[in-house]
Amino acid sequence: MGKRSTLGSLLFFLGLSGICTAFEQENSVPYNITWYDSKTRQEISNETGRTVVRGETLWFLNTRLDNDGEYVSVLRTPSGCYRQNTRLIVELPVPGKCGRPRKAGQMITKGVTEYLSCPLKEYISN
Repeated sequence: MGKRSTLGSLLFFLGLSGICTAFEQENSVPYNITWYDSKTRQEISNETGRTVVRGETLWFLNTRLDNDGEYVSVLRTPSGCYRQNTRLIVELPVPGKCGRPRKAGQMITKGVTEYLSCPLKEYISN
């Protein structure tokens, strides 16, 4: 299995945490969010099959190794400008192993009804 096919089905997203919460709750404050690639210093925009920019969230579709890096989000309001750097790490699967290289474990008890947690469940609505 080649690197491209292994990574082709991955989806990653970066989101702002904390900065936008106050602005979303107060709809009276206009704001604008722009994402930049720190390597190229270029603004990131929607690119079919590659990236989706939705406000405070940046989605990477069909993630590749060259997506690994630092991304900068700039939040502009009438009264100020805020900047946040976010790091995306893209890893290849461990050779000979099936699945993702990083996992989240959860203990379950035999015979007891439990829910499996999804580490991304808070972002699924996005």
